[in-house]
Amino acid sequence: MNILRRFPSLRRSFGAQLAALAIVAVVASNLLLVFGMGLAFILDAERSQQAEAESSARLVATALVAPMLEADHAEVRDVVRETISLDVIGFIRVLRSDDSTLTELGEARTGRWAPPPHKATISFGKNHLGEVSVQMASSPWEKSLSGMLVALAASLLLSLGLAHVLFRSFIRRTESRIAALKKAAESFGHGDTQARAGIDGEDELADFGRAFDQAMQSIGETQGNLKEAMLAAEAANIAKSRFLATMSHEIRTPLNGVLGMAQLLQMSDLGRQEDQAYVRTILDSGNTLLTLLNDILDLSKIEAGKLDLVASDFSPAQLLQEITALLAGNAAGKGLTLSASWLGEAERRFRGDATRIRQMLSNLLGNAVKFTDHGQITVEACELPQQTADGRVRLRFSVRDTGIGIAENKQGILFQPFSQLDSSDTRRFGGTGLGLSIVRSLAERMDGSVGVESTPGKGSLFWFDILVEAMDVQGAQRSPGRAPPSLPPPAANEPDRRILLVEDNPTNRFVVERLLQKAGFNIVCAADGRQAVDTFTEAAGHFDLVLMDMQMPVMDGLEATRLIRAWESSRQPARRTPIIALTANAFAADRESCLAAGMDDYLPKPINAAQLMITTERWLTGALATDKP
Repeated sequence: MNILRRFPSLRRSFGAQLAALAIVAVVASNLLLVFGMGLAFILDAERSQQAEAESSARLVATALVAPMLEADHAEVRDVVRETISLDVIGFIRVLRSDDSTLTELGEARTGRWAPPPHKATISFGKNHLGEVSVQMASSPWEKSLSGMLVALAASLLLSLGLAHVLFRSFIRRTESRIAALKKAAESFGHGDTQARAGIDGEDELADFGRAFDQAMQSIGETQGNLKEAMLAAEAANIAKSRFLATMSHEIRTPLNGVLGMAQLLQMSDLGRQEDQAYVRTILDSGNTLLTLLNDILDLSKIEAGKLDLVASDFSPAQLLQEITALLAGNAAGKGLTLSASWLGEAERRFRGDATRIRQMLSNLLGNAVKFTDHGQITVEACELPQQTADGRVRLRFSVRDTGIGIAENKQGILFQPFSQLDSSDTRRFGGTGLGLSIVRSLAERMDGSVGVESTPGKGSLFWFDILVEAMDVQGAQRSPGRAPPSLPPPAANEPDRRILLVEDNPTNRFVVERLLQKAGFNIVCAADGRQAVDTFTEAAGHFDLVLMDMQMPVMDGLEATRLIRAWESSRQPARRTPIIALTANAFAADRESCLAAGMDDYLPKPINAAQLMITTERWLTGALATDKP
């Protein structure tokens, strides 16, 4: 396997890997075989040579006894010369009894492969005449090494040739089957659920191919079922969204009549305390129902991932002022002191989803009012020193109260859906336990977080951080479709303030008309979009504000707004009258549709009298905030 790691190109092909492994196996086996057999042969030849060398040394020693006794040196040399003439002996040395050299012939060899010398004593009786040393001409290692190499080469050629013939057929068949598997897998990956390998045979690869085909068939069937289920789920989701939108509109429309009439009653001169209590009960119950409806709709959108954020410019100072104005009545009714402060430059503006920020603050502030029986509630907002790499800044909004407080071991479940600290909370205070969960989800959608600090009996501090885009005071741009009136209007309480109210529902039309009339406005009504366009153009556009419903017979509010904007553009000098959507549709897409059609702002039904007055005043007095509600 090391060879595959050292040569990455071999890893690309199964056939190359198999061939490489086969070559390694053949070479290794031949090396082991040839060198094993050669080693055994050499060791045996070495033993035979040693015996032969010892025998030759003894024979030479015997032949040299007589010449040595007679000191016939010439004879000694003749014996040595005759002996070394044999090819097997390469060197002979004859020593006297005093170990001095008498004669030597041949070339003595040294080194690793040199054959060892063998010695024999020349003696006669007890007389030591000398010594003869015989060295063979070559060692068995030298004789056999070249033969071993030749045998190895021949064996390798024969083995590799045979392996090539055998493996070629095997590899071709194997590679073709693997290629079929690969092609089927690639086709399946590109969406061909009918792709199959179709491998025949009885071996493991064929078993794998059949298992692969069965898996592909099973996956294809599962994908088909999933696709059908996904289409059904998408259709059901579309139907659910339509149902929610329809039900939201249908529920909000009568709620608008209930809450609107109750607000009108509350503004009227009710003499009896009992009658005032009745009206407050109607308002509280209606607002509770509206809160439940909004929470359930928001939770369903959050869980479905359909809750969209719509960015617009907003002023934190103005936002806090509007939120506290909406809940000031509830706080005052319980004798609570409510204050709000923006800890920054008054003209500082940012870009984010102001509607959702209002919703988050309303949830926190509503809880604070609900769970606080005496004392005060403080709402604060500030810009933290942190800044992201893309230039966004972090805003922190907090609500502090002197209410009942929360035990530390129960704070962890506060931001979970449907969580309430105790079942008695529902009976005493009401609610679904969704508000804080929605705050957390919205904060996380804005790359922020939420937190709470609380002590039982001393109150609580709830906060959330969000990332928004900072806007320069001079460079802050208004949202698309929103522009100030072309003529600066007089004060809102002047009697000539004309508002065109476009609403098809008689109850809703009566409620909004009476609320605005009580504020001193001159109201002109239209029952559908066609009437609105005709009324607007016949009056030469002399309206200070238009409140436009969206869903109406004959012509809807979006088309009516487009026609009004087109008529304004054709006039010289061109002027732009603020148009505010007044609708029971509660989804972000509806707000975007309003702005795209040319509307400037958005007010959801049921109409909240305080919010209606705040928004109307904002557009009529020229204090044009660029944040969308």
